[in-house]
Amino acid sequence: MNLQSDQTFLTNELRRAVASTDQQWEVNLVLLHYHQSALTALQDLQLCTSCACKVGATFKAQVAQIQQTAYRNYCELDQAYNTHLQAIICLCTTCQQSFEQEALRQFRQRRQQREQ
Repeated sequence: MNLQSDQTFLTNELRRAVASTDQQWEVNLVLLHYHQSALTALQDLQLCTSCACKVGATFKAQVAQIQQTAYRNYCELDQAYNTHLQAIICLCTTCQQSFEQEALRQFRQRRQQREQ
């Protein structure tokens, strides 16, 4: 699969969730799956030397902590993700693109496994 196809898949999943009878639950589930996929992608991301220096040695530990923490609801996960992973915006273009591509690939895989 390619990046465009994976982005289209994410868009279609969000549209389908919005159109569902239990809209809020479905949208939260799609977003939860995306965040889980993004965390997995960040954990597996091979940062360039420059980005590794920028985000610091604790970045992967913060990702692991978010993955291992139990959250009561999607909003808590979203808040932790946004608060602790601000370093994502500091990544170079190459690392950012690698992260985005892997997060979308992981998301597609996670959602397709759910359908089976």
